[in-house]
Amino acid sequence: MTTEDAEKALDFLKDSDEQDAKLKARLEYLKEKKKNIIAFAQTESDKGSQAAKEQDAFMSMGYVEWLDEYKSAVYDHLLVNNRRKSASLQIEVWRSINANSRQGNI
Repeated sequence: MTTEDAEKALDFLKDSDEQDAKLKARLEYLKEKKKNIIAFAQTESDKGSQAAKEQDAFMSMGYVEWLDEYKSAVYDHLLVNNRRKSASLQIEVWRSINANSRQGNI
């Protein structure tokens, strides 16, 4: 682990702040959108009971499309989040190595 590696990791963290925030916001938006899709599908259902309307809603094309979109959003967010965690870990390793070398332990 070099100083250059740590600097690259730090740059990545800095440069990915906005992307991480956008991806997190997308997840939050999709969670709220799910409620709207289910409510709309329930009003479109011709079933009598609430349970049957809810079942129709979860089988609706709008919900299926939402699931695909949500899956993609979760993947995108986890990918960036995991890369950010890896970058943070690289910085911590670099700090430990430098601290040990200053103390003569390496």
